[in-house]
Amino acid sequence: MSYYDEDFYTEPCEFEEQIEELKAALASSVQQKFLDEMDALRKENKSLREFRDKKEAYERELAQVKQQYKTKMRDAEMNADRKKLKDLLSGVSTIGYRVGYKYIQGPKCDKCENDRKIHFTSPSGRKMKEDCLCARRTVNYYPTEVSLVSFYARDEVSSVYYEMKQEDRDCDRYDLCAEIYDHDKAKAFEEINKYRVVFLEKEDCQRYCDWLNEVEAQKGSAPC
Repeated sequence: MSYYDEDFYTEPCEFEEQIEELKAALASSVQQKFLDEMDALRKENKSLREFRDKKEAYERELAQVKQQYKTKMRDAEMNADRKKLKDLLSGVSTIGYRVGYKYIQGPKCDKCENDRKIHFTSPSGRKMKEDCLCARRTVNYYPTEVSLVSFYARDEVSSVYYEMKQEDRDCDRYDLCAEIYDHDKAKAFEEINKYRVVFLEKEDCQRYCDWLNEVEAQKGSAPC
């Protein structure tokens, strides 16, 4: 019998097998714990992403609500200021009159086609057409109302008038009237700029419009 038994040293003993089983079990446990923790982290990250998305949506909605509130407050303040201004201006508001105009066309004659054109043949044989005399349009002037506010000066300084040019939800716009017709210091009609003048009396504006219409009628009756 040999004093050296190779099988004694190479064959695993029961203790070593238990150690290997313990190591395997421990490794499996650690691996499973790692996998569980990773799964838990993934679920937590998903939950956090959902929370983040909801939080961002909530913050956007909150910012929108705040902006709407600020807009409503600003509009309410502007409307209140406008009402105060309108109440203030109501005591100095008045009606003025500007020269309005429109083009009118007389009745159709029996010498032209429906389009008020006269069709003819030129000496060279070409087919041609031209406007009929009844197609001529004449301008007609008439008074139109405008909204004014007046500020009365003292010490023989002329009163100042402003004309409302625009009225909307944001602001009203008033422009200084460049020329006010004063029948006590009346200019000759020939000296009046019809695009600038504002009349305080409708009768004065009507007389000026009648004069303008007469001038236009004389132009139309003048020989060519």
